[in-house]
Amino acid sequence: MGSVGFGLLAALIWGAGALYTARFARSAEGVTFVQWFLIAQTALLLPPLLAFADWGSITAGGVAIICLAGVSEAVAAHFYGLALTRGDVGLVTPLISLEGAVAAILGLTLEGSDTVSAPLLLGLAVASTGGLLAGGSRGGGWSSRGAPPALAAAFFFGTALWLIAITSLDPISALFIFYAAASAFTAFRTGFRGLRLPGRGRGALLLGSLGSVGGFVVYGFGAQGDSIAITAVLGAQFSVVAAAGGFVFFGERLTVRQWAAVPVVAAGVALIALATS
Repeated sequence: MGSVGFGLLAALIWGAGALYTARFARSAEGVTFVQWFLIAQTALLLPPLLAFADWGSITAGGVAIICLAGVSEAVAAHFYGLALTRGDVGLVTPLISLEGAVAAILGLTLEGSDTVSAPLLLGLAVASTGGLLAGGSRGGGWSSRGAPPALAAAFFFGTALWLIAITSLDPISALFIFYAAASAFTAFRTGFRGLRLPGRGRGALLLGSLGSVGGFVVYGFGAQGDSIAITAVLGAQFSVVAAAGGFVFFGERLTVRQWAAVPVVAAGVALIALATS
């Protein structure tokens, strides 16, 4: 499928999952949201781990990298929960989509493994700009209360994406250890608060977790198999899917700038596809 295909598929899955994640975030207290969002994903990965894991790929160094990624994910999830409770889905997720730019920059500067050309860089920049455009608010800016935690989440999510891509572990094993480490870190950080599952929003938790896990699995295959930068930036454009879903399912109004994000992201994808063909 290649980095372009994997990235776009990850964006679709992540965007759909973000809609349900937002529902659960609004029905649960912050610590509870983070804890159960991570626990659910760890549990969902146990069956495929037992069935498909490549045990020979597990090394001490690889586990250390993934545990560090899990800590970064836990910190990001904390800020993500804050952002979703303070701003609309269609305003928060575009800022979260900057995670792709963070992962791409880390991959290009620290790894230097991706072939960089002017059309490729232009395509990555255009696609990222489209993601930001999708975050336009009715007042012309971004949600003032949701923006700071969303930007913090983007940084830590992006760091986790990069660490997942450079590990030697197979994607299934890597993600299981990743979420297990994030869950454990969150539990110790919060003094084991938030372990009581709320009565409302359990279906949304399950569907949101499925979307997050599915997106990460697709991303892992794309980033480890080909290009971190391309897969990360395209996968991060789930904001367009989430903004459209917020309009259709949550009744959130879209601005002209958000509508304009669709062709901008499409143009960025086309440039990336041309540059890598």
